[in-house]
Amino acid sequence: MFNEWRRQQQGLALLPAGVAWDAVKLDEERADRIHRSLLRRGCPVGVTLRDSWYRTVYFLVPPDVPGLPCPPVPHAVTSGGWLAAPDPRSPHPHMAWTAAGGQERLTSRRGLLQALTEAGESGAPPSRHDPRVRSSGTP
Repeated sequence: MFNEWRRQQQGLALLPAGVAWDAVKLDEERADRIHRSLLRRGCPVGVTLRDSWYRTVYFLVPPDVPGLPCPPVPHAVTSGGWLAAPDPRSPHPHMAWTAAGGQERLTSRRGLLQALTEAGESGAPPSRHDPRVRSSGTP
């Protein structure tokens, strides 16, 4: 995968969702509220990708599990979708990976679903103006 980043002009590579993780996209303000809620509830927050250009945050969660719905969020990048992401070893002008306490774990899908539901964050999907995200479907 690291070779893929070296070949890209923008320092971004398309990462396939639905294999090792799915990504849940929230605007920065909503993501910060949900992040605080997860921590208050004792739910560990895993790896996130913050995009300052589009003012969004992607929470990485375990890939889709039968019987466990995807969180009711504006956009989820799942199986068949791709996430443009920077090389985690190099700084990028608009994007940054974060890992709580240096842990490379995923945020609990169930924990994120509960935090979003409790916060009443299940609104309708926003417009799809972010050209870097391509997904085969949304929740």
